[in-house]
Amino acid sequence: MSKHTKGPWEAKNHHIYCEDTNIHIADICRARDGDWSPANAKLIAASPELLEACKEAKRMYDEIQPKGGWQSVDDLLTDAITKAEA
Repeated sequence: MSKHTKGPWEAKNHHIYCEDTNIHIADICRARDGDWSPANAKLIAASPELLEACKEAKRMYDEIQPKGGWQSVDDLLTDAITKAEA
């Protein structure tokens, strides 16, 4: 399992940095329309928090294991966590 730089991360223009250490994480390339796409930078900067939210939701799901209709939610959470930690 690979390890990512711990969050929180922040978007500064088209760069992503670790807030605590100021380590440079990534750059956002221009979108097809030529914009730096601040929305993409913000989404990437939120990645550590989103991963933690998925892991907590998965933990809670595993505790209560509701019956019927929730397997797709479990599958989505599992797939997202696996992809992020691969």
